[in-house]
Amino acid sequence: MLVLSLYIGFLLQAGDIGLQNGNHIQLQPLSGEAHVWCDDGPYSEFRIMACYQNSVRPDTEDYFVAKGYDADRVELEATQESGKTVTKKMRFRTIEGRTKKKVNLLMNTLFQRALLAEGENQVDYRLTKDKELVKEGSFKVVVEELPELYCGTRSLSGFYQCHDIKGICDAYFFRNRSCH
Repeated sequence: MLVLSLYIGFLLQAGDIGLQNGNHIQLQPLSGEAHVWCDDGPYSEFRIMACYQNSVRPDTEDYFVAKGYDADRVELEATQESGKTVTKKMRFRTIEGRTKKKVNLLMNTLFQRALLAEGENQVDYRLTKDKELVKEGSFKVVVEELPELYCGTRSLSGFYQCHDIKGICDAYFFRNRSCH
């Protein structure tokens, strides 16, 4: 066990705590107009659709990293600028110095809540090993909303169904490389 502990200590440097891709996230609303011929059964129809999407940099998910600590679990509790708190408990991999899975930072779904919100978020963490506290502390994550970017008008060729607005808009932003 001593050899393993020395090996882990050699691989990882203590002190790097936060999100793997940095503690600053940018949200940018995107909008544009898709011109498309829809194929709904025996009829074709020309439509103009307004499309909206948010671009997130670096990503909506990321690993929590804490290099140099021998832990098996981490609890993250974010206090958002509004005062709302969200807690996530996850497995932690000592050798990699990070959570086993990426943390959902910004996507609210039916089954999950986002850890962060727009503005400044205070994230308190507790690393534990066999339910014993190893390290606790906090760090800040800023989620900044940038001004909306209009991507322009684009004609889409192919066979689309008019009721699949999400599919059409996904194709629009993919072909526009998310306005970049």
